[in-house]
Amino acid sequence: RAEAHAWAVSGLAGYGQFSEKLKYPVDSLADSPIYGGRIARGIGEYWILELGGAFGQTHELRPGGGDGDKVSLMNLSASLIAQLPPAGNFGRFYAAAGGGYTQYDSDGASEDLHYGTFEAALGWHVPVTPALSVRLEARNLLSIPKDNWSTANKADQQYWGGLTYGWGGKPKDTALDGGPDKKDKCPGP
Repeated sequence: RAEAHAWAVSGLAGYGQFSEKLKYPVDSLADSPIYGGRIARGIGEYWILELGGAFGQTHELRPGGGDGDKVSLMNLSASLIAQLPPAGNFGRFYAAAGGGYTQYDSDGASEDLHYGTFEAALGWHVPVTPALSVRLEARNLLSIPKDNWSTANKADQQYWGGLTYGWGGKPKDTALDGGPDKKDKCPGP
């Protein structure tokens, strides 16, 4: 059964799909692997605050084929996560919403391209042990231009997989008798 921990850290690897509307420096970016990490603080059993970071390397897609300039990307974000109750050994599903900052950097451009982001995600924690779980997530990052927010139309997608290690927090006590469920001979209410 998935546990509700006070703290958790995740190491993630994934795949980024970049909006065709994003041209940097000149052409659209190729989809590419991305890497990241997250640290989270539980607020009760169903809510989590999480800080995350991601980075990767991609390149421009030149018309007619061929690779253009290399582009580095970095994303920093903060999210509020709402978890569903544990589904036995099937883990916990969650939804997240938050905001962040994404920067694209290329040697072929005179300046970096950067955006504020609005981010939304759906995910699943599958328990391996009481402290360790496999994490799967799909995340959408909507790039918000600083001049006119209403013109936001560039969204990248990220697909993540990794491991989450959790620690701390109070053991679950369904019977409210002071004995954690794991050791309680009568864990029900």
